[in-house]
Amino acid sequence: MVGGVHHDRMTTMNETIDVRGLWVPLVTPFDARGEVDEAALDALCRRVLEDGAIGVVVLGTTGEPAVLTDGEQEAVVEICSGACTDLGRPLIVMTASPDNNVRESAFHRAMWSSVCRAEC
Repeated sequence: MVGGVHHDRMTTMNETIDVRGLWVPLVTPFDARGEVDEAALDALCRRVLEDGAIGVVVLGTTGEPAVLTDGEQEAVVEICSGACTDLGRPLIVMTASPDNNVRESAFHRAMWSSVCRAEC
């Protein structure tokens, strides 16, 4: 099944990953100026992975894509991809959006970060 989820695995266009275990949907922290707090996001991502999460999920599970700019979404993917790569853990990048342009943009970001096995 392409792009589908079975009980213990997710199948994408390129591979099947084991989705058993703890996958943490991350919130995107903001600073006092209302900008993405990149240091806090990096620390949060690393913390949940170091504390035992199998992988993390960004952009879609907590509604952020509706309010984040393309640049902010790219920053989230880049930061979390870096942390996941450093710790050898997978990253799932969500692409759900009612807007085809946003979905396409998110898909390209996920593919761009494929070094970390980002999935759509």
